[in-house]
Amino acid sequence: MRAFPPCPHLGVHQWLPSAARWLRCAGHTAEETFTELRVTIDAVGRSDVPDREIWDATHLVYDTPVKSDGSNSPPTPKPTFEKTYLEQFVAPLATTIIDAAYLEARSEFSCHNRSPAGFLHKIFKPREHVYLTTDDKSLEGEIWTHEGCQAQ
Repeated sequence: MRAFPPCPHLGVHQWLPSAARWLRCAGHTAEETFTELRVTIDAVGRSDVPDREIWDATHLVYDTPVKSDGSNSPPTPKPTFEKTYLEQFVAPLATTIIDAAYLEARSEFSCHNRSPAGFLHKIFKPREHVYLTTDDKSLEGEIWTHEGCQAQ
């Protein structure tokens, strides 16, 4: 039997968290996982695995939230809506006319030789969607999707 090198934060048996994760995904509780691992380890004659190490591996897996993609990495915090921040951020734009000159002054890309689609390709990433309208008081408009090609 192959001996695994020790890992300071996982103990000597690095396969334990993987086995505990598999049991968690199968619907076992932390206590059931510990018992199942202890019984399985004893059944194959591995008396060198202490209970403490099994509990450490089990708690490592069960104390880490599972994300929707099945991974055990910590979830990213959801952004919160802050109305006052939004109001302060957009207040300078309330009286601003956004035209070609405004965009040209603030863009790292030239506007004079670029089509509207070419401009959108420069400022949005592939697979991003943008709602386009000429009347901000109407629901009429269309959704433009950046398909990934570089239009000029």
